[in-house]
Amino acid sequence: MRLGLWGLFLVYLLPSLRTIYAQEQKLLELNKVVLECLSTTKPQPCEDALLRADSLQRIAGNHSKYSCQTFTLGLASDLILIRQKAKNRKQVLSTLRDVNQFCLGL
Repeated sequence: MRLGLWGLFLVYLLPSLRTIYAQEQKLLELNKVVLECLSTTKPQPCEDALLRADSLQRIAGNHSKYSCQTFTLGLASDLILIRQKAKNRKQVLSTLRDVNQFCLGL
């Protein structure tokens, strides 16, 4: 049985592309809820952001992406502190930029 080029693509590359897409979606969703957390006084968006940050840092650790994991843990810490008014938005956004830089392509 001969697969041809498209067959090889579907068998070998498509699952990898799906994984990459799913991981990038996690990063996009994290960005969305962090920005929502920063723009509201409601606790739910920040709780969602903390859960998403925790999920991302676990994935990063499992893939030995320690820079991503470290910045994601820092983001979680920032989110806790912003709710307690001990951090400002600028600091959280700076950490979020670092997460985006070091977690891209995880």
